[in-house]
Amino acid sequence: MDEHLHSLFKTNKIDLSDNGFSERVAASLPHKTWVFSQLLLMLCIAIGLGICVYMVGVHTILGNLATLIAYVCRLQMPPLSAVATYLIGMAVAAVVPWSVLNVRLAA
Repeated sequence: MDEHLHSLFKTNKIDLSDNGFSERVAASLPHKTWVFSQLLLMLCIAIGLGICVYMVGVHTILGNLATLIAYVCRLQMPPLSAVATYLIGMAVAAVVPWSVLNVRLAA
C-alpha cells in the first residue's frame, strides 16, 4: 500500500515556484528579541525571589542547602525540601544570566 501511494505521489508531483516569496518572508521577520519581555522576566524572577525570601526566610533557605550538602556528603537521600531549594536555586542561577545575556545581545 505504501509503495503504491509513494509511486502515485511521485508521478503526480507538481513543483510550484514561489519566486523568492519564502526568502522575502524570512528576511522580513524580526531578528532581535524583545527587550521588554526579557526585562519583565528578570523583574518577575526578582519579585518571586523577594517573596520567597520574605515568606521562608534566609535562615531556612540556607539551612535547607546545608542539610542537602550534609546528606549528599554522607551518601544519604536528602529531604525533599532541601532538594527543592537546590533545584529552585539552580533554575534561577540558569535563567537570570541567560536573560541578562539576551538583553545585552538585543540592545
